[in-house]
This record gives sequence, C-alpha cells and structure tokens, in this order.
Amino acid sequence: MNTHPVTGVAQEVSPELNDLIKMLGSERVVALLCKFQLVLENSLTCDLRSHAEISMQAHKMVAQAGMLGFHSLSNAARELEGAAMKELKLDEVHGIAIRERQRALAEIQQFRTLLSSSRSCVP
Repeated sequence: MNTHPVTGVAQEVSPELNDLIKMLGSERVVALLCKFQLVLENSLTCDLRSHAEISMQAHKMVAQAGMLGFHSLSNAARELEGAAMKELKLDEVHGIAIRERQRALAEIQQFRTLLSSSRSCVP
C-alpha cells in the first residue's frame, strides 16, 4: 500500500478493504470502518488501571485491526497484549500502540473519503 511520505497515511484502500468492498459493498464497509473508528476512539486510553484490562483491549484490537488491513496497529496491539500479559512496564509499547491507533484513525478518515462517504460515524 502506498503511503504519504510525510504523514504515513495510506493513499489507497488496502487489499483487505478491497476484498470487503467486493463482498459487502462500499456502504457496509464504511459502516464497519465507522464502528471500528468508534472502538479506536475509546480504546487504549490512559485510564486503564490494570494489565488485565490493557491485555483484553489489545487482544480485541489485534483481530479487528488485522481484519480491516491495519497491520501496523494489529502488530502494535499484539506487542502491547504480550507485555500486559507478562505484567511488564507498558509505557513504550503503549505509546507505540497509541501512535498506531492515531494513524489508523487518520487512515479511516481517508478511506471514508476515498469511498465517497460523507456519512458521520455516530453510534
């Protein structure tokens, strides 16, 4: 996938999203992206108190991000999950996961634009 040289944001739809578009259509894929956007906006926040909470959220994110083609986020979440399960210090891996989450949110916005959807992601 081509990315912008400065922002790192995807400039085209990922192969996974292309496959989903072929199977489900653009409108349903945009709905999936909106749901994932809402999940991302509320996950891996600083108010998580325990390694178990962090591990659980990271585990969910691994699969969701991977299915939608956000592999960097999926990998970062997998690292965070592993560190949380081992009860290691999480500052560095949590920071990486947060950066990848922000990048994924930017990509979702771009994908929605590419798919010509002005639909807002409201629950």
